[in-house]
Amino acid sequence: MIKKIGKFLFKHRGLTPVPLVVVMVLLLDYRYPFEGIWNELSDLFGIIVALVGEFIRIRSIASAPAGTSGRGRNIKADSLRTTGMYSHVRHPLYLANFLIGLGFCILVGSWWVYAAYLVLFAFQYRLIIEAEEHFLFEKFDAEFENWAKHVPRFFPTFADNPYKNQSEVNRSSVKKILRREQDTASLIFVTFFLWKIWEYLRISGYSAKKYEIITTSLVLLLVLATWLMLKSWKKGWLFFRKAVD
Repeated sequence: MIKKIGKFLFKHRGLTPVPLVVVMVLLLDYRYPFEGIWNELSDLFGIIVALVGEFIRIRSIASAPAGTSGRGRNIKADSLRTTGMYSHVRHPLYLANFLIGLGFCILVGSWWVYAAYLVLFAFQYRLIIEAEEHFLFEKFDAEFENWAKHVPRFFPTFADNPYKNQSEVNRSSVKKILRREQDTASLIFVTFFLWKIWEYLRISGYSAKKYEIITTSLVLLLVLATWLMLKSWKKGWLFFRKAVD
């Protein structure tokens, strides 16, 4: 039963944050978490935490071989990944997702958003990880058991283990990383700038934050234009002749 729920959550993992976001927008008591420069520093810290998460995603994807789940809706693995980030932690992509979400919680600065996020993330990803590791154990047996014995599940370790000195295989090119991560990276910046515009309007009003709203909107448009260019390059739209493999 637990594994069935885990597989269901894995299949729909991209949609599960939506209810929390909707509830947050409707119920949040809008006010700046801190006063003056401390509020700006808090925003900066939140975006840095989210970008650290994105960096971990990029490092994890860089050594991902073909035949893994990726953004797919079904759990699969043609080989067991044990090099690169996977020599420090068994689920670096989920650690990365946690940090990205935590970064936005810092941006919002509400205690109940922190609490709801931590509870929902722990519930969802505990079940997903259980389902994934059951699949890996059934497929790779002793190889998985030995890896799991030396490498922690979620909180990384930098202590020495038999997998640390292995050379990374199947390292992806910059082109392939851009192709696979353009949506996530763009979403971080789009969400950040949209939230700032919404926050300015709800708390201070347009007249009080006119310069900040216009500037943030222009930067948001630049991010969206960059994303559209990368998407067009990937799909072969507009003046790009062919899609990127």
